[in-house]
Amino acid sequence: SNYDWCSGSGTWNDPYIIENVTIDGQNSDSCIEIRNSNAYFIIRNCKVYNSSMGFSDAGIKLVYVNNGKLININCSINYRGIYLSNSDFNTLSGIEANYNEEGIRLSYCNNNTISGNTANSNSWRGIRLDGSNYNTISGNTVNNNYVGISLLVSNYNIVSRNNVNDHHYCGTYLSSSNKNTISGNTANSNSWRGIRLDGSNNNTISGNTANSNSWRGIYLSSSNKNTISGNTANYNYEYGIYLSSSNNNTISGNNANYNGGYGITLYFSDNNYIEGNTIN
Repeated sequence: SNYDWCSGSGTWNDPYIIENVTIDGQNSDSCIEIRNSNAYFIIRNCKVYNSSMGFSDAGIKLVYVNNGKLININCSINYRGIYLSNSDFNTLSGIEANYNEEGIRLSYCNNNTISGNTANSNSWRGIRLDGSNYNTISGNTVNNNYVGISLLVSNYNIVSRNNVNDHHYCGTYLSSSNKNTISGNTANSNSWRGIRLDGSNNNTISGNTANSNSWRGIYLSSSNKNTISGNTANYNYEYGIYLSSSNNNTISGNNANYNGGYGITLYFSDNNYIEGNTIN
């Protein structure tokens, strides 16, 4: 293809490039939609807005698409900012996905990188993974959504160095998601919990800050064999770290100070290892 707004041949060393376009979806469909492609492409320096409010519509929608890069795109004011379905080995960076129903959503997508994006003030979730594995979510700013970052039935993902603050429910939420690493994130001043795991096992929660949340800093429900280490959970309204019906977890080297209730609480939880924590 060779137009003012699109060039390249779709190979690794000569990808299609779509750049410097502004698209008003006029509430009729997705602004940009690509399907069934393994071609290499880059979409960059664009603005897409006013997509349809249909359940699967978005500013940019990729379905069965691999090898794409979305860079420096304003995807605000859509139903979803960016929606990937069954799409692998894509990179999203420098995205602004604000004031949507959901900012960035991946459904059944593997081996994607989501880094350096902003997903603020969306009605539902900032960044959401459903049935998606081996993805990296790092260095994003995700504030003032209902939920910041959520993993639903998603395994082997890395969620690191994100700012996930001021949400109406929860900063980072895992449900039925196993063997993920949640590290180095800031999850402060959320209305209920900073980090929550429901029915999620064998995850590593390390080096996070979960302070000044309205109820609990780190909360596990029916979640087993997780490692919670080196986190700071201070100044939460109720508890710093709270386990309910959760067994065989390791809680070590955490700071859980100045919380309204107990620093660490176990409720109907057995065979947990608690060592080297600081609680004042």
